[in-house]
Amino acid sequence: APVVRRTAPASSSFDGDAALAWPSPQTPGDLTRAAVDAAGRGARMEAITAAWIAATAQGDEPKLARPVHARRRAEGFEALRDASDGYRDARGHRPQVLLAKLGPLAEHTARVMYAKNFFEAGGIEAIDARPIETPDAAATVRAEHPDASLAVLCGADARYAAEAATTATALKQAGVRTLYLAGRPGDHEAAFRAAGIDEFIYIGVDVLDVLQRAHAHLTSASEGDPQ
Repeated sequence: APVVRRTAPASSSFDGDAALAWPSPQTPGDLTRAAVDAAGRGARMEAITAAWIAATAQGDEPKLARPVHARRRAEGFEALRDASDGYRDARGHRPQVLLAKLGPLAEHTARVMYAKNFFEAGGIEAIDARPIETPDAAATVRAEHPDASLAVLCGADARYAAEAATTATALKQAGVRTLYLAGRPGDHEAAFRAAGIDEFIYIGVDVLDVLQRAHAHLTSASEGDPQ
């Protein structure tokens, strides 16, 4: 097995900045084993990456196209919440998404809670508006919350089939810029999109990707139409 050379004495642990140097690999997997061993003894990812790149300069082991940097899984969401703070400082309120509730309480509660948690993970405040009892009432509910340029339809699948398209059209005409539906669209996707629904949120979707686009929509809206 390859020898891992360290600047620290053999009896001490890595200090996080110890320089690593490995000989050119002799057999497949040499560098992987050396990297795992170094990581287990406290070497930093940056040092391991640099040693790997140096050792593979003349060898046949897989090359690293670019350095690998460790980062926290929450960093993307933290950046969105920082953007939310900036939005609040500039406009006096956080970015908002209108919870467009369809049908009675028993029908929309589960998806309302899902949508609320979904958007607030990215610093977008969920506005708990009164239920939209008929598609014609959508414009009135939207007018009661003019700062919410995003909206998300929340209801049961059967209610969606009957009312989502007409409600979506009314919300878009009332000034909602980006409209989501909580749940999978199923066979209705084409009709829902034609009515103005832009995206669908559900368990399994890339949450960070959706939220990053939501912030991009908010930035575009605030630059083009100060409220």
